[in-house]
Amino acid sequence: MSCVAQQELQTVSMGQHFEITPCGLVVKGRPSFEAFDALGETLRTLQRIASGDCIPAWTCKQSGVYAFMDPKTLTAYIGSSRNIAKRYAVHRCLLQRGRHTNQHFQRAWTKHGEHGAFVLELTANDRVSLLKAEQKWIDLWGCLYNVAEIAGCPARKHLTEQQKQNIGNGNRGKVRTPEVKAAISASLRGKKQAPEIIAKRAASVKAHYREHPEKRMAQNERLRSEVVAEKRNAGIRKWAQSEAGRANGRKSSLARWKRHGKADRRRSCKVCSATFEYRQYGQETCSSKCAHQLAWARRRENATRRGSV
Repeated sequence: MSCVAQQELQTVSMGQHFEITPCGLVVKGRPSFEAFDALGETLRTLQRIASGDCIPAWTCKQSGVYAFMDPKTLTAYIGSSRNIAKRYAVHRCLLQRGRHTNQHFQRAWTKHGEHGAFVLELTANDRVSLLKAEQKWIDLWGCLYNVAEIAGCPARKHLTEQQKQNIGNGNRGKVRTPEVKAAISASLRGKKQAPEIIAKRAASVKAHYREHPEKRMAQNERLRSEVVAEKRNAGIRKWAQSEAGRANGRKSSLARWKRHGKADRRRSCKVCSATFEYRQYGQETCSSKCAHQLAWARRRENATRRGSV
């Protein structure tokens, strides 16, 4: 190998214990026998790719594991599909448009050009077999574009405390327009949260109020006043719209009821003539006993008027 060719070669990581350098294979640490077997299978796969014995991904319509590989760095993007050719077409279309979900892979494609795509292994057409085979090749290959370390599981990006603080400072103080609020409400309407998320939020709220009992007391008082006000307004509306109010011609009974003071809420009972302070608009008796007597008296009067008695 010439000096120019040696200078063009780059150091390629092949797992945790192996590196391919211009001087040859470098072993780091104390790898196990399984690591050597994995390295041998990876090198045999690279040999098949270099000799042209592998199956191109765009011609295979079967189920299996495929890989996009950069020949300069040997970095690969590994995936699995029930129709490799169809999945390859989707990847290539997104990459050419610059809209691939894997930003690392997209930037490498844009920088180094189109990568070769090859079939690594053909498997049965079921999800379990595909994920097992994909996970095996993810573990075998050392340098990957894949963000997720587990096949079939999306990668979760963990933010640092500084990143969280920057995001919070950027969003703090922003005022959303009514159109934005309506769009967010429409997108979240009808969605049900997982039970573990609800339990986690409830636990955090309980812990917060346990640390600040004065906030809990203030919230309870506010909710209690709202409930009392709603009940009072409901009673006002009910009695203001009653037949007795309309029959007596009280057009502004609701407004008059709201204006009533404590001193004006005294009247005489229609049964025992006792003075009492009424609690509801239209109350005519001082007790439930007098109310029953007045009801039976009116029933007898109505029956007599109809001629039934």
